[in-house]
Amino acid sequence: MITNRLKKLATAPTDEQERIISEIKELVTHLYVRYRESQQKLNEIRVIINR
Repeated sequence: MITNRLKKLATAPTDEQERIISEIKELVTHLYVRYRESQQKLNEIRVIINR
């Protein structure tokens, strides 16, 4: 999804570029938060396994 938005960004008019950039920022933030949550869950699992 991010790749498609980046491709569209190159040919979009300026006003639409701002909207696309905002969407990309939201997507990246969402992915980062999900990654951090997954890492935390994995660490909790590792702690349990290593007892």
